[in-house]
Amino acid sequence: MNRKSHSGPRPHIIYGAHPVIETIKAGRRQVFEVMTVQGSAAHKNAREILSNENIHFRAVSQSDMLSLCGPAQHQGIAARVGPFPYLELEDMQESLSQSDGVVLVLDEIQDPQNLGGILRSAECFGVKAVVLSKDRSAAVTASAEKASAGASAHIPVCQVGNLARAIEKLKETGFWVYGAHCEDGENLYTASLKGKIAFAVGSEGKGVRRLTREKCDVLVNIPTCGKIQSLNVTSATTVLLAEVYRRSNFQPC
Repeated sequence: MNRKSHSGPRPHIIYGAHPVIETIKAGRRQVFEVMTVQGSAAHKNAREILSNENIHFRAVSQSDMLSLCGPAQHQGIAARVGPFPYLELEDMQESLSQSDGVVLVLDEIQDPQNLGGILRSAECFGVKAVVLSKDRSAAVTASAEKASAGASAHIPVCQVGNLARAIEKLKETGFWVYGAHCEDGENLYTASLKGKIAFAVGSEGKGVRRLTREKCDVLVNIPTCGKIQSLNVTSATTVLLAEVYRRSNFQPC
């Protein structure tokens, strides 16, 4: 529900055209007000988009926007919003059990830019949920939301206290868990990717941790032929998701 007042949860700042507009479209989060730099293209566009929305709108100076967002690429627009709407994995188990699809399990992804890029790819390829741990992982911050180009507003994200237990719950719901591993495992392009699939992907420095790998049903790798031995985690995740989508005969989400 959108509100004009600042009562209730402490507002957070998000910035950038796509994160702000997609957050409004998704309707999953309180939007207290939208701010644009006076005279900017974003100011004109926002006035048109928000004309039918019950959201407080005001123009600010460039220096005011800088104090709100810091040196980030805000594109002349920011918003005060409620906390990011994380979900509980338990609350999603019924919907996850109803049909085939893909869930992403992020094992200590600590770079907000990587997290945002992963969320963008996940939303583009119809991922049903993204699971990340509460500790030693990047949260869905304004920086991650900007990197996601607004995708974070639409995709369900679950924060869990114990990633290994979350994997067990996914297995109980019928998911087959694939661990992405650049050194070992089956070739992604020959692996059986059917039914309910969960991909576990790890940080660039460590990859998928040993405990997480041990919880996976299968390890897979992405074959490459260049002098650089592996893809970064965002690119690798995109390849994994694109391959599942290709095998689904490009059925719409």
